[in-house]
Amino acid sequence: MKGYTPDLKSVAALTVTPDTKDTVITVTYTKNPIVTSTENKTVKRTINYLVDGNEVSAPDSVNQEFIFSRDVFTDTVTGDVTYGNWNVDNTSFEAVDSPSLKGYTPDLKSVAALTVTPDTKDTVITVTYTKNPVEVQPTPKPTESVDSNKTDPADSTNTMTKHVNSTTVTAKSQIINQVVPSQPVTKSKKLPQTGEEHNSLATIGLLILSLATGLGLKKRKKINLLID
Repeated sequence: MKGYTPDLKSVAALTVTPDTKDTVITVTYTKNPIVTSTENKTVKRTINYLVDGNEVSAPDSVNQEFIFSRDVFTDTVTGDVTYGNWNVDNTSFEAVDSPSLKGYTPDLKSVAALTVTPDTKDTVITVTYTKNPVEVQPTPKPTESVDSNKTDPADSTNTMTKHVNSTTVTAKSQIINQVVPSQPVTKSKKLPQTGEEHNSLATIGLLILSLATGLGLKKRKKINLLID
């Protein structure tokens, strides 16, 4: 009988005769001593963090584990072993958000929760951080220096206009100088009310009249030549 031991391993053979009396033999079974122990099994999940380029230190690794346990019964007589049930309450690993690392982005924002059993194998997950791309700012254009010796086109136009105006004034002055001497210029008296301004206007009028008279004489002189 499993788990029990008889006090007699065997009842010996017996030779009987007509005179042999009936006999009764009792074999008593005693339950075998049982040794109880506990068996443990640990399931692990390790999350490692790696920085691409190793320019900065990576976050510390995260270690998750769950220890399953059950009773073990050993028969000290026969050596037979029997097992109890595993404890399977709350057997899951919590989700783990990847730590923030300035200037870097992890390939996994979070490691999902995981339900485990005694048959689950140990796992290792690696989260890799990649450096964020740097936005290149456009290079500003250099400021053009102003050459003090360079002539502005607008200034050149103004200069040409000034030269033209000066030449026109000079030409008019030469014509007036040629015509005026042939005609006497009458000095005007200064009027007490108009003053020098009236005198100047009178002088300009005389000059224009003299110019017209001179041109008329030249035309008349040409006509006379044709008649003669």
